[in-house]
Amino acid sequence: MDSTSTSSSALSPTRSETAVSEAPTSTDGSSMPVPPVAENLSWAAAIKEHHRHLQSAVAGAGAAAAAVSPPQPHLPQQRRATEGTSTAASPPSPLLPYEKDLQRWREALDGVEAAQRLCVYATAMHHLATHYWDLNTTASDAEMQLKTFSDAVAPENQQSKARRSVLDASSAPRIGEKRPRDALTVPSVRTPLSTPNGTTTAAGGAAKAPHRYSDRLQYCLQSVASYYLGETVATTSSTERCATAGSNDTGGRNSLSSAEAQTAAVPGQHHPHPQQGSPPLLIPVNGTVYMHLPGVFARVVKPLRRAFFDVYQRMATGEEVGALVEACKADGAVPHTNTAAATRAADLSGLPPSAAVDALPTCESGVALVGKLLSTHPEGLRAQGESTWRRGAGTAWAAALRYTFPTTSHATGKQAHHSDAAPSLPPPLYVLDVGACYGPFYGQCLPRPSLLPPVPLRVTSIDLAPYLEEEHSALDNLRDPPSPRVWQGDWLDMKFFSPEDEECFSLGNEGMRRAEGGRVRYRVPSQSDLLAANRQESRAEDRVGTKDRTGADSSACLVSSATSSLAAGHPENTVHTDPLSVVSLQLESYDAVFFCFLLSYMPTPRLRFLACLHACLALNEGGLLVIASTRTQGSRRRNWVQEWTACLSTIGLLRVQQSTQEKVVGMAFVKVCPSKEVHDRWKTAEGRNSWIRAMMTTVAAENGLRITADDAQTQADV
Repeated sequence: MDSTSTSSSALSPTRSETAVSEAPTSTDGSSMPVPPVAENLSWAAAIKEHHRHLQSAVAGAGAAAAAVSPPQPHLPQQRRATEGTSTAASPPSPLLPYEKDLQRWREALDGVEAAQRLCVYATAMHHLATHYWDLNTTASDAEMQLKTFSDAVAPENQQSKARRSVLDASSAPRIGEKRPRDALTVPSVRTPLSTPNGTTTAAGGAAKAPHRYSDRLQYCLQSVASYYLGETVATTSSTERCATAGSNDTGGRNSLSSAEAQTAAVPGQHHPHPQQGSPPLLIPVNGTVYMHLPGVFARVVKPLRRAFFDVYQRMATGEEVGALVEACKADGAVPHTNTAAATRAADLSGLPPSAAVDALPTCESGVALVGKLLSTHPEGLRAQGESTWRRGAGTAWAAALRYTFPTTSHATGKQAHHSDAAPSLPPPLYVLDVGACYGPFYGQCLPRPSLLPPVPLRVTSIDLAPYLEEEHSALDNLRDPPSPRVWQGDWLDMKFFSPEDEECFSLGNEGMRRAEGGRVRYRVPSQSDLLAANRQESRAEDRVGTKDRTGADSSACLVSSATSSLAAGHPENTVHTDPLSVVSLQLESYDAVFFCFLLSYMPTPRLRFLACLHACLALNEGGLLVIASTRTQGSRRRNWVQEWTACLSTIGLLRVQQSTQEKVVGMAFVKVCPSKEVHDRWKTAEGRNSWIRAMMTTVAAENGLRITADDAQTQADV
């Protein structure tokens, strides 16, 4: 779920979620954005009770079993050999510690009572997040961004839109840059991404929101935008696209100054105040000019820029940095650079592409220097040797290169403005949101400068017990293939398949289908499964009602009480639609994975480590894992960020960005596979399983991802 949900066994919980009570109204009749304090506390109490239950059932049961279980005798090898052969099958190998944790995890979330707990938890998380955290997040953000793009393609609005982006820009740090903590940047931390003009909605008439975590959404979106899109110049001329100074000659207007060019960047991303007299270094890549390269480019080009300085005793120019980026791509991954730049120049100047090619400046000297560097320097040779599998098709590098060719989108936008047609969007970024609850990233787009359309996110959301609204579920499940807002699935038990496994899979398998562009395999419940689920739900309601009257089971009474308080007064909104269950995901098919408050609430460090291993398998090479965690670790775990960073580096997840916001600590990790041999092992199920078992026996898996609750002596400390 979005914040605290962890994945569990693929069970189908009874759906008893209800809509939250209507928001209270103020004296003037307007709707107040924050519900009464009593409701907030009841939601938080239900969530915390569920966390304590999991901690006790998994971590507590494991500690108790280790304390009371006697040591198992082991026969010596010689004695076992002299006892003769036996036709009986050999006993199964003992379970590893993480397998025992996983077994207790499944047991804790199996059964009728566990399903009811999950339903209460999903409902409480949805209500708390949507009516207390994300007050300014609306479902029409994507439509608003599309409208902004449609308006921006008009020539008379280009310059005003570029300057207005300065006011709308947030101060979130770029990849590799720390956030300045001063009076100018602290208020912007509290501003959600969808808040217009940087304003903050006041709660009950006061600008105080001490317990909101809406910045988790903002941080995730900004991290992906900074890593894949960078900061581009909003408007530049056709003839200076490959030069180091940008201008805006569209519509006969004067060119932007250095300060304006530096600030006319992507809304929602941080950029420092320009220094007077020092023009920004503009880097042309495939027809797009960057003021700050996307993180996926910058981390690869940075050692090459150092090597350039060592060899030629000077800093590389913007043209030469762009040539380094283009030289690192794999063959055939993108179209020819000169053709793309010429087509882009033709769009802006109105010249035919053949004339635009002649207008492009020649950069032969810079290209020659870059070519010599890549063919002689060790860093260049290493980059060239890894270009195929680290930066070829299906990698994060190839995904970022798609947005360096704005030709089609720009031309389509101009035509759409004159023909009143809907503008087309560029290819989407594929995002996996684990623990999504109600799917807060559904339909989101990443904004870009005014001349470029926003980049849509194709989000696959997975949760153990999704919060489903009846209207959304009915529409999503009728599609073929379906596209639900949130899939039901167990992240810790998730399987992965590769193209090499396709021969073992047949669409004729009963109840098995594909969705999300082939990235998801899901199971369609049969009629007998639905009837059995209905009978189980009826028996569960009868049993809970009996226990409530007799007081025989306090935990069941707590679940029933919480359900009643959350459902009071709204029986007509009860949801009975079961979500579709994910069986497996395609290996290395996602550009980014989001863990919003997921790891902090898993009961043991081993299960958290296993979740990160699965994220590594789901990500493309060079993909981004974004982790948002609460700032509640306390003084006992002051160095937990450093500990987590060191732990995840053993998997191949290297931290590229960290941000401490108002209520959230955000970390972004890039996937760097240790070697080509390990990457090839993942292509088979046996290789993936052996890699997971080997990684789960390391010291990092045992204690690397610890939180304060792991050191708690009593349940009150959890």
